[in-house]
Amino acid sequence: MTTWDPADFRTRLQAVLDHFLDEQAERLQPLGDDAARLLAEARTSTAGGKRLRAAFCHWGYRAIRPQVVDANALARACASLELLQASALVHDDYMDASDT
Repeated sequence: MTTWDPADFRTRLQAVLDHFLDEQAERLQPLGDDAARLLAEARTSTAGGKRLRAAFCHWGYRAIRPQVVDANALARACASLELLQASALVHDDYMDASDT
């Protein structure tokens, strides 16, 4: 049985998110300062947290397939849920005209 280390999971997940945002920064660099500001806010919005959605994704997959076939693909799937949630929270704050 695999030992669950939530701190390690969160660290690995943050690395996946950071890598994705780094790729996007490179792609969007020609768009200038507006894109850079957008990515800076995306980094803020995806930093930290308990990562419960990602953990549910991870353990849901593991319930069906105890042996992980592609750990990187699973990490990207988990990270995508965190990115979706961060986007939803930002959208909600925008719609509510909230500062945070």
